[in-house]
Amino acid sequence: MFVEYCASTGLDRFLAIADAIEERFPLVVSGNDEAVVDAPRPGAFEVSFRGVVLFSKLEQNRMPEDEEVLDGVGGLLDGGTTGAAFSPS
Repeated sequence: MFVEYCASTGLDRFLAIADAIEERFPLVVSGNDEAVVDAPRPGAFEVSFRGVVLFSKLEQNRMPEDEEVLDGVGGLLDGGTTGAAFSPS
């Protein structure tokens, strides 16, 4: 599970959502500091799991709620092929 976030605005939200995910699921959430990311995109808060985008702040123009990301992870773990949280326009 990976979250790309804009460090100037998304670090606190990343830490909170990573805690929520790791509390509910047996997953490790990594972000900018733990992965090879040249530079996170300005304004980004992109949550992906198994190659599926569960939430995109760049598309939605808002931060995610915990439950919508948790529902997306749960859907993929239950054998789904798309996250329940994000439907690209």
